Amino acid sequence: TRYDRCPTAFFSAIALAATVIFWL
Repeated sequence: TRYDRCPTAFFSAIALAATVIFWL
């Protein structure tokens, strides 16, 4: 996938989504 070269960005996206869902 496009995230294979940047796992940090992929993790950040997951963390951001989790944070948004948590606050909803």
